[in-house]
Amino acid sequence: VQLKHNSLLGLALEFQSISNKRSMILLAPEGRFSSDKVAATGEVDGANELPRKFETIMPLQVNSLSTQSDTMTKWILNECSLQMPGHTLQNIYVVSYKEVSAPENADSTLTSSTNYHALLGHITIRSSMKNMTFPPRNAWAFEGEDLFWSSSPEGIKTISVKLVWRLEAESSESRPLYTRFNIYVRKLVGGPDDDITGQEEYLGAARVEAFYVSALAVEPNVTYLRFILQVCATDGTVGKLADAPVLLVAVPR
Repeated sequence: VQLKHNSLLGLALEFQSISNKRSMILLAPEGRFSSDKVAATGEVDGANELPRKFETIMPLQVNSLSTQSDTMTKWILNECSLQMPGHTLQNIYVVSYKEVSAPENADSTLTSSTNYHALLGHITIRSSMKNMTFPPRNAWAFEGEDLFWSSSPEGIKTISVKLVWRLEAESSESRPLYTRFNIYVRKLVGGPDDDITGQEEYLGAARVEAFYVSALAVEPNVTYLRFILQVCATDGTVGKLADAPVLLVAVPR
């Protein structure tokens, strides 16, 4: 999640038991529910009302936090583990609320804001805490087909290419695990192995083992394009970009 100022965000999980009894569990940032600290927005009015809406409140543990200085560029990864034997997850709701008090040394202009701003980027649900294992990059065949270069009168090159991939040694169980693929490109201004400062550019996602890049602009100083295939599992887990299969394309001079 990304949170601005005093905005907070939690998840409410609705479960149904074998006897058809429904229960709600709130996953929320740890230590945010003392009665003098938070007030909920929307249908829940006041901190005292928030706990009464749920049978259980589970704290979310912060797993990692970006070190960037800008508050709105910090992606916080929250995790929580719970056991609900004999229950089925029926619904997931987002609970938005605001922290209304602040530490003594906080800027009062931040906590007095009436605007709510939070971004929910990704939800992953796993049946166990066992880490997902992705095939190594050399297990994938990642290729380009129907490659076409063109140039504008201003000298800007564009590339169109069909990217295709497959697992070289694919077991019968592996195909259902990977049903989404994110495609990135990194533009290099040096040699093919140069590690330059900069970010990968997100091109799109595919549900099949192919993706078409149409008229991608390439600046005059770029010498290589490094296409990156990020593999995603059905539970929402994504592979690391550093370990992802890559396709290197030289830019013609």
